[in-house]
Amino acid sequence: MNSWLESGVVQQLEQWSDSTLRSKMRSGQLRWRFKPGAARLRNGVAPRQISIACLSAHAQMKLAHARLAEPAPTSIILASEAGAQASMFTTLPPIPEKERLVPNAEQTAIAQRKLEVIRPLLDRASGQVSAIRLADGRVVGTLEEFAAYIGEQHRVSARTVLRWYARFKSRGFEGLATTARTDRNKSRYFQQFPAAAEFVLRKRIGERLSVALTYDGLVRECARLKVPAPSYETVRRYLESLPGPVKIMALEGARSYDNKCSPYMPQDYRSVAPGALFVADHCRHDCFTVASDDWFPGARPGVPIRLWLTALMDWASRKIVGAAWSLVPSSDSISSALRQAIETCGIPDAILLDNGLDFSSIHRISFSPEAQGVLVRLGIRAVTSLPYNARAKNIERFFGTLHARFDLLFPTYCGNSPSHRPQECEALLREHQRLSKAGQSHLSRLPNATEFIELAKQWIFTEYNNRPHSGQEMQGKSPNAVWSAVEHRRVPDNPHLLDVLMWQRQKRKVTSGGCVQLYNQRYEPVDEYDKDGKVILPSAANLFMEIDRDVMVACDPSNLGDAIALDLDGQVIGRLQAQKLIARGPVAREEVKAGMRKQRRFARVVKDYVSFLSEGHTTELDHLRGRAGVSTLKRLPAAPEVMPRARAVNDDLCVEEIVERFLKRREAPYIEDIVSNFMKEGE
Repeated sequence: MNSWLESGVVQQLEQWSDSTLRSKMRSGQLRWRFKPGAARLRNGVAPRQISIACLSAHAQMKLAHARLAEPAPTSIILASEAGAQASMFTTLPPIPEKERLVPNAEQTAIAQRKLEVIRPLLDRASGQVSAIRLADGRVVGTLEEFAAYIGEQHRVSARTVLRWYARFKSRGFEGLATTARTDRNKSRYFQQFPAAAEFVLRKRIGERLSVALTYDGLVRECARLKVPAPSYETVRRYLESLPGPVKIMALEGARSYDNKCSPYMPQDYRSVAPGALFVADHCRHDCFTVASDDWFPGARPGVPIRLWLTALMDWASRKIVGAAWSLVPSSDSISSALRQAIETCGIPDAILLDNGLDFSSIHRISFSPEAQGVLVRLGIRAVTSLPYNARAKNIERFFGTLHARFDLLFPTYCGNSPSHRPQECEALLREHQRLSKAGQSHLSRLPNATEFIELAKQWIFTEYNNRPHSGQEMQGKSPNAVWSAVEHRRVPDNPHLLDVLMWQRQKRKVTSGGCVQLYNQRYEPVDEYDKDGKVILPSAANLFMEIDRDVMVACDPSNLGDAIALDLDGQVIGRLQAQKLIARGPVAREEVKAGMRKQRRFARVVKDYVSFLSEGHTTELDHLRGRAGVSTLKRLPAAPEVMPRARAVNDDLCVEEIVERFLKRREAPYIEDIVSNFMKEGE
């Protein structure tokens, strides 16, 4: 925020004359400076600048409104990304100050009645009627005579008729509607006493006090200044008339302001074809489950956990194309979901990634040496979303649906925070803890993690992907129905190219039948066939020849159903499958930046105004200290290691003098005898 304003701008905001401004500057009421680096004026003096902190609350509000009305900065849009969203932040033409439309049917009826009253004047102006001869012989010909005659007919004054006629000529039909009061949403008391207005604003917005406490403080201040105090209702109506964004920022915080007031940036889903852009993100389930050792290696069995879901969604169709569950989300779970998405739905043109460190590792392709060229070899462009902009990823809306339609089905639903946790969930967790201590955890009613993931996979890929969607450009179709419009899907040329995403490799000895043991599961070889049924990878034969030898087994910890076997030189020799199968289951960046700059500018303006009201005044706590006679707040003493050395006093004697007197007492010989006897015994 620029904390200095030109003196002319300050004059306009405060409506001061030149003499008033100079007087306040000479008396020290305003903090000012010469504008740095500016050329001198004709009088040889550089232009002056005044600190914004010296402005009144009313001027601060006018300044905030003026800054909000500034046009949004123009963004540079790349030609390849310019599309239907190019006009997202185009500034609309200004509306004339006097232009006003008739707001409702009641106002329209009022304007229509006034129009019927002045219609003879309009006929006279158009030349249809030049004069009216009355029954008594009088002739009505001038404008004033017409107005008086019409007023007698409709029981209104001639002056009112002329005023309606003038308003119709200057502003048309809308000018005949009832005009708003000039003092609407204004308080005559606070206009008369601007210092009182600034006082209540600082209390309500700056200190976040209630209306009642703000009123009590104003009454006390008015009694001190010997000015009349307003009624409570006057203060309440004045505070309610404050702009909503200011109240939300000050009383509810920046997060609430962002959710309720931040400008919304619509997305153009027609500019991206289905299958062209995948969106990746993490989500934690709002439900407790029980860890199982066969699913999550390293997790203690029977411990309540909340699983994390890493999902990939197609931007245009909202279809979930890949999903992986883990105890802690990482680039490994992203690799698992990406591998699943490419295998089932093909290769996208781009992937929209988050700004977290785990997603940054994919964007930078910092996997194992074998995986460093995966995205490049597949021709996938990684697009990183802007930080702290959840609205840029439509997958966030899917996570909300997941919590509301799936997690809520389980009795262990815990909500998104401890304050929202149902009592039933608390009771089940206490019951599970009691059964675990008694060695009867198998009787717990907490769902097993394996079963939970099975159900989640069923809900996502069967129910959600086939459920009618009400999103933009979806036209009530399901994600699978929109996805079916994809005509061509790119698939990897090399079927083993995605195997490098199986990031974890372990050395295992091949046992009978060409099987290996991994994660307490027995994996057996599975031959790979082409479309004609010809064996292209004889896994069973290759692994049979490796019995009693060591091989490298590459697996995906988030999808333990499949694995691949490699020799010690890294060559693929076969595919493995668990005998007990475990079911696992582009945006115009510059335009988004411009929209986020607008959001940040709005938030900064409101936050600056709230900060101004929060500083530089006497708080209610200071008033309370003054009434209690406490000048300063007493603080705790410093730690002993930083406190100055003090002399311990007892009966006007310090510690050193007490010790010296003790040694000179009669007990001293007795102590010396004990010491000498002890030394003799030691000899």
